[in-house]
Amino acid sequence: MTMITCARHNRYEADYHCARCQAGFCRACAVAKQMGNTKFIVCPTCGDRLTDLSLYRPAVPFWYRMPQLLFYPLQGDGWVRMLGWAAFSAVVLGLASIGSIFGLAFWLLYTSLLISYFYRIIARSEDGKFDIPDWTEFTSFYDLIWPVIQFWIAGLMVFWPLAAFAVISIIAKQSVIEGLASMLTPGGLALMAILIPLGLFYLPMSLLAMGVFKSVKMVANPVFLTRQIIRIWKEYLLACLLMFSLLLTYGLISGVMSMFLYTLGLVRYLVVFPINGMMQLYLYMVIGHLLGYLAYQTRFKLK
Repeated sequence: MTMITCARHNRYEADYHCARCQAGFCRACAVAKQMGNTKFIVCPTCGDRLTDLSLYRPAVPFWYRMPQLLFYPLQGDGWVRMLGWAAFSAVVLGLASIGSIFGLAFWLLYTSLLISYFYRIIARSEDGKFDIPDWTEFTSFYDLIWPVIQFWIAGLMVFWPLAAFAVISIIAKQSVIEGLASMLTPGGLALMAILIPLGLFYLPMSLLAMGVFKSVKMVANPVFLTRQIIRIWKEYLLACLLMFSLLLTYGLISGVMSMFLYTLGLVRYLVVFPINGMMQLYLYMVIGHLLGYLAYQTRFKLK
């Protein structure tokens, strides 16, 4: 596609195009208007709605954006954000470790901030904007708890066969301990060897679908998820490989830290919690951007 320049700043590439004026405009020139809860970008000359040109620009494939994906959290003021989150983690995770309802409330606050930011990054990246978004604003308790519910629904929907197997085993044995123990028999282990990898394989698409389509009905439909994966299977497999490599690396580092440092009292507040918080924020930001960019790159294939 031929590059369209801004009508007012011809040194810059246009971000929007006006069909009536047959002119392009950069983001600085375009005018944002609000109608109810809907935001429109309109022409500064005639007032008509502008076309977002990013929808028609070819996306860069994953294999060309791998370094950008991994360094996404560190762009701009990313280091400041990471250090601020480290200090926040030291306080909040320390309070959450107290236990009881008080500790649970702080754990919920910490988790909600991470997950809501995760979905915010997915939405922004899926829209073709690759800068780091601001933190989510909370106006009610619903804004705090709903992202966590969405996240757990996305996970539960792909692991429901495993959950159903556990429930059936417990009911059959009429005991939680005996039911779970029966899952460790050769037959139970063989079944779990199928169900767990299958759930992990569907998990990225479930998280992506919840973040993009925001529909529990779609996430709960294995046929829908399978159809989406088939449409973008090459990109999806690469995204899965990167996502689970990051999760495995985080798990190993976190496990080593817990093994050697959690017995040192105050050290966990000064070292373990801040570092663990930074790693979790990095992980959520990279995976959120990864899934959002996957949706952006394949936006004409996903339905």
